[in-house]
Amino acid sequence: MSPLATSVLVACVLLLTGTALAQAPEPGEPGSFFCRLAAGAAQSTLFPEQYSQLGCEDMEGLGWSADVALGVSVTRTLAVHAEYAGARLYGVSNSTDRRDYEWNIKADLLGVGATYRFLSAGAYASVAAGAAFVDAVANSDDEFLHRVESNLGYGFQGMLGREWPVEGPWSVGVAGQVIYLRVSNPDQWVEKSYGLDLVAIGILFSASYR
Repeated sequence: MSPLATSVLVACVLLLTGTALAQAPEPGEPGSFFCRLAAGAAQSTLFPEQYSQLGCEDMEGLGWSADVALGVSVTRTLAVHAEYAGARLYGVSNSTDRRDYEWNIKADLLGVGATYRFLSAGAYASVAAGAAFVDAVANSDDEFLHRVESNLGYGFQGMLGREWPVEGPWSVGVAGQVIYLRVSNPDQWVEKSYGLDLVAIGILFSASYR
């Protein structure tokens, strides 16, 4: 491509980009981009059914959780978005198959959600629902022993938070989070699946663009 053609192409790209940016809605206006990132500490509890490969004892402990929401503002107060929420729990002791295990548990939710902002209070409420998955790995003396992967299930998340503007469309804040997941654990030896429920309650620090 000749230098002249290259210059014309670059000029066209810059012109189209500038036109798109000029026509893009202002942050917070209908049609504008919405993004929220959050992470913090969470208390998680896993409730396995009797005879599950995770044993029959409830497992709980302190770990961390996160939330990522990407979408678009529908009105000045309402945004819809794709959402990921996850919780991690490490070193939870439990006994099964007459052996003592320490479990590292990963729980993930991927779905869609909506966030409503209370403009006068600087607060927001968010809900999401989607597909859920739980993965658990057991260790003893730093040696891999056992792994349990769930079937695809379903889950819900709710958040209630407060944010303060910091720079332009950005704001930072704190939020309470509740995650509930319902999945099943397949047992290949008896060709049966056992239910697993997970509840995580967290306090998250967040950053939002709207």
